[in-house]
Amino acid sequence: EADARAFYETSTVVARAFETDWQRMLLEPRVRKLVAAWDPEVAQGAQTVDEELAEAADSLRARFGLLLRVFDYYCLIGGTVGKAAFAISENAYLQFLKETEIPSDRCTIEECGKIFIVVNFETDKKSAEAEVNEDKALMRQELVECLVRIAVAKFNQDIPDVSDCVEKLFVDHIDTKLPPEALHDPDDFRNQRLYNEEM
Repeated sequence: EADARAFYETSTVVARAFETDWQRMLLEPRVRKLVAAWDPEVAQGAQTVDEELAEAADSLRARFGLLLRVFDYYCLIGGTVGKAAFAISENAYLQFLKETEIPSDRCTIEECGKIFIVVNFETDKKSAEAEVNEDKALMRQELVECLVRIAVAKFNQDIPDVSDCVEKLFVDHIDTKLPPEALHDPDDFRNQRLYNEEM
C-alpha cells in the first residue's frame, strides 16, 4: 500500500516526491522573482532563472530523504490533529529554526516569521493544490521554499548565488544541528522491529 510499492522506501519514490514538491513550489511566480532579484548572475544575464533554480534543486534533491524525515518530525511535534497534522505548524517551524540555530543578525526570527507568512500565500486560491493546502502551516513544497528564502536572507551578502546559499544553509545548520529524533529513518524501525519473525 506504500507509495514505493515495496517494504522499504526506495530512492525512486523519494526522487518522485522531490520532483512533485519542486514543481508545486514553482507554480508560485514569486519563486522565480526571488531568484531573478537576488542572484547577480541572473540579473546580469550570465545565467537564466531556470539554470540557477536547477542548481538549487540539485542541492535539495541530494538531501530530500533527510527533508522528508524532518518534515514528518516537525509535523508530529506540532500536536495538531486531522488534516492539519500533515503540515508543519508555525510553532513547530519556530522550533525547527531554534534547534538548527538558523536565526541571526542577518536573518532574524522576525524575518523568518515573515517568510512563513509569504510562503503561505497562495496565488491561485481555486487550484487543486490550494484546496488541500493548510493556510497557516507549511506543506512540503512550502518548507522547501522557506529554506530557499531563509538561505538567501541569511547568506546572500557574502555568497551572491542562490544555490550556494542553499548549500551553505544545509552544511552549517540543517545537516549538523538537527535533533537525533528528526533524523530517524523509518526504515530502521521497519528493519529492526517490524519485519522480523517475532513480530
